[in-house]
Formats: sequence, structure tokens, C-alpha cells
Amino acid sequence: MRTSLKMLVVGAALLGGLTACSKPLPEVSVFSGPNSVHSAALCWSSDAATACNTQAIAGTKDALTIQQGGPLGISVDSDVADAGWVPQLVINGQSQPLTSAPLHRRYWKMQFPETAGTSLMGHNVTLQVVALTGNQQSPRGVWSIALSPSENPNNA
Repeated sequence: MRTSLKMLVVGAALLGGLTACSKPLPEVSVFSGPNSVHSAALCWSSDAATACNTQAIAGTKDALTIQQGGPLGISVDSDVADAGWVPQLVINGQSQPLTSAPLHRRYWKMQFPETAGTSLMGHNVTLQVVALTGNQQSPRGVWSIALSPSENPNNA
């Protein structure tokens, strides 16, 4: 009887431990010059056909100092690449996609213009990475990183 009770307790503990585990949210890594940031999703739907709750996006975002005239690179987890994703700049609330079609690869980069830092001074600039649902219409996940230009274009 004691052995059965012990086995029942151990089984319940294992089952409780397994149900407490959940897959971590996918991350996006963004780099510019020597600076980088790893950002967890602000919202993510584990079901590829379901949109995430975009109302949960307000507030938290990571920040990155960008190197003017240097590359701005984005690396996404496989789940994000498989879903299709779009990098976009949000400048004072206005979204500008950086690609003409959704990407299905894990890495993308662009050359950040030398003069962009000067022209963006005083503006709220955010890089958003938006993973899409299977129908490519709604966001499956969203990452948001505040960008600020380096004060010294030669040294971010």
C-alpha cells in the first residue's frame, strides 16, 4: 500500500510539473553596430490561424541605439519565420513597412541611412516586427523596439 501511495504522489508531482511548463514566447533579436537587443513578444498566438490580442501591446518595449550608416539587422525564431513576418518603422504613430511582402526567412537586414538619425531626432521611432497568421491578414505576434540614433554617427 505504501509503494502505491508513493507512486501516486510521484505521478501527481510529475503531471503537475509537466502542466506547469509552457513553451517560451518567440524572441526577436535586433542589432545595429555593436548594439543589440533580444526582445520577447508583446503578444503571441501559439495557434498559427489565430490573431494575438493586440490590445496587450501598449507600454513595454525594448530600446536600441542605432548606428547611422550601418546595418540594422533582425533575426527571428523559426516559428516567426514560418508564419511570415513584416519589419516596419513606426514614426510618430505612422507605420511604414520596410519590405514589400512578408518575409519567410530567419534573418533580414538593411542599411540605415547616414542622415536618418538627424532627420529622426525629436521623433518617436519604433521598429515593429509583426508575425502574421496563416491567412497573412492579422498579427500572430508583435515585437516593438524603440530606436534612437547614436549621437556620434561613427561610434554607436
